Amino acid sequence: MTTSTWSSGSLHGSDADFRVWGLELSTKLQAMSGLVKTSDTGQINWASVVRSAINTNAGYEIYYLNDSMHATAPIYIKIWYGTGTVAANPRMQFEVGTGSNGGGTLTGLGVGTIQNMTTAATAGSATAANSYLCVAPGFFGLIWKMTTTLGMLVIQRTCDGTGAIDSKGAWLAFHTLTTNTVVTLRYEATAVASGLDAAGWTGFVPQLYSSSTLQNGDKQIFLHWGMFPDMRPLWATAAYVTSEFTAFSTFSVAMVGASAHTYFAPGFSILANGNNALYAFAMLWE
Repeated sequence: MTTSTWSSGSLHGSDADFRVWGLELSTKLQAMSGLVKTSDTGQINWASVVRSAINTNAGYEIYYLNDSMHATAPIYIKIWYGTGTVAANPRMQFEVGTGSNGGGTLTGLGVGTIQNMTTAATAGSATAANSYLCVAPGFFGLIWKMTTTLGMLVIQRTCDGTGAIDSKGAWLAFHTLTTNTVVTLRYEATAVASGLDAAGWTGFVPQLYSSSTLQNGDKQIFLHWGMFPDMRPLWATAAYVTSEFTAFSTFSVAMVGASAHTYFAPGFSILANGNNALYAFAMLWE
């Protein structure tokens, strides 16, 4: 499968609690088409792992995107599982690289350790919260235990002017209500100055999504751009006006090139300022 949605609690008060939420996510990840768990030694054993101390990790898992670019431009994802700033809080941390040494260390180009998926304000809870996972060729997207301090991690490959993934680079973004972290990595040694000119981009801001709910029948969908360091459009994420879509809905639009993709609109803001109710972040959902 390529998308998965589930609802469950996030208790983290004991070893058993830790194993429940960790194994749950691990199982979901391994069920995704296009995502492969590596054979690196030292990966976490969910049958015996012990909950870690505050602000530490108990172990990790390593995956890679198994798409057409893997041989020439691999993307490896290392997920650390552990405890947040208080003992009752679960946390995850992420690393991205272009290889692995087989013993649990990512190699090549990378972005280092990314912000925790959960924050100090998100204590472990028995209350069920929704999670959303999408893995497609050139894309990984995860929204885990969606609450008011939602965390969204997305990784996407660059694309050409038709919207087809290519091996130029990858773009990673981590979003919460108050934190927006964006990192890019480029596989080529230098940027190609003519990269934008050669392709003839069609996905400029804003795109229009046909709808009968507005007077003119259209809703605005905003294109994201990444710096690699040359500017390149991003095909697997977009921004939209929060009031124009119902939370947890989907929409289909061609952001780059002529082929449309379906996007998931969770309804959470991407702006940490006075306008944070206006714009939201959508990710690929297909």
